[in-house]
Amino acid sequence: MIIPAEVYEELKELSNFGLNPDEIFYQPWIEIKSTFLTPFFFAPEEKIHLGEAAAISLAMELQADYILIDDRKGQLLAIKHRLNPIGTLGTLKIAKEKGIIAEVKDVLGQMISDANYWLSKELYTEFLKNCNEL
Repeated sequence: MIIPAEVYEELKELSNFGLNPDEIFYQPWIEIKSTFLTPFFFAPEEKIHLGEAAAISLAMELQADYILIDDRKGQLLAIKHRLNPIGTLGTLKIAKEKGIIAEVKDVLGQMISDANYWLSKELYTEFLKNCNEL
C-alpha cells in the first residue's frame, strides 16, 4: 500500500486520540511517497481536500488498480480520471474475502467505538448483509 506524504501528515493527528501513527504507518507493507500535485487539483471548482488531491495524483502517477478514498467528491473525481475508488467498507470486505480478517462486524464495531467512525444504521445493516454477517 502506498500512501501520499500529504495523507500521512494528516494522519499524524491520530496521536490526539492516543494512537501512534508511526506504529501504524511504518509497517513493511506501507510506503509513504511524495507525489507531484498539478495546479489542476487546487482549482476551486473541484473542492477536494489536499489529501484526496494527493491520493488521486499519486494513483494516476502509479497507474494504480484501486484508490482508497471515502470522500464522495474525491471518489467522483477519481472516477472522472479513470481510477477505481474503493472506500473503507470495500477494503474491509476485500480483507474478509482474502481471509485477512474473520469478520467485518468486529472490525467495524471497533472502528465505530474506538475511532468514532460514522455510518448510518441503514448503511451499517446493508453492509453486514452484503458481507453475509447479518
